[in-house]
Amino acid sequence: MVTTVDSMGNEVDLTDQYEIEKAILENNKKKFTQSTHTPFYLPPLRDEFGFNGLTSAAQTTSAVIYESNYDIDARILDVIAQWKMPEVVRDLGPLTMDMSLEA
Repeated sequence: MVTTVDSMGNEVDLTDQYEIEKAILENNKKKFTQSTHTPFYLPPLRDEFGFNGLTSAAQTTSAVIYESNYDIDARILDVIAQWKMPEVVRDLGPLTMDMSLEA
C-alpha cells in the first residue's frame, strides 16, 4: 500500500499495483523536473556550466575570473561570485581527502 495526496489535498491509499507504479513514476518525474525552470538548467548557463560542473566556466568561478559572452542577470552573477574559493583555502594548496575509521 502507498499513501499519496490528491489534487484536493486529501490522503489516498493506493493498493492496486498499476496505481502504485503510476504514483511512483509521477513522483519521480516531479522530483527530476523540479529545477528545470532555474537559470542554470536553461541556456546559456546550462551550456556554459554543464550538468557536472566540469566546463572551463565552472572552473573559473572558484578563481573569480568568470566572464560570460552572454547577457546574464546581475543577481545570477552575484551568486556566481559567491563561489569564489577563499584565499585561506587556496593558500593550502591541493588537499587530500584521506579519512580514517579509527576513533
